[in-house]
Amino acid sequence: SLLFKDISSAKIDAIQDISSKTAGALASIVDYGTVYIQTAGESTEIQFENAPQPSKVAAILNELLLEEEKEKNEGRVH
Repeated sequence: SLLFKDISSAKIDAIQDISSKTAGALASIVDYGTVYIQTAGESTEIQFENAPQPSKVAAILNELLLEEEKEKNEGRVH
């Protein structure tokens, strides 16, 4: 068996867009899909495939991103 692992990371202030997609009836029923994160970094897109509750994951990440922007605007983050 051939194993492959590709690990990417991004700082929250490099994230430009977060979205999710659920494709197919079974994925919709069990609520699994892909979370897409667009960044300004070297690797411009990060994907979490077969993620449980992808819309909830995207919503939580968007909330964290908004909180980071708010803190930056208030001068609490450099």
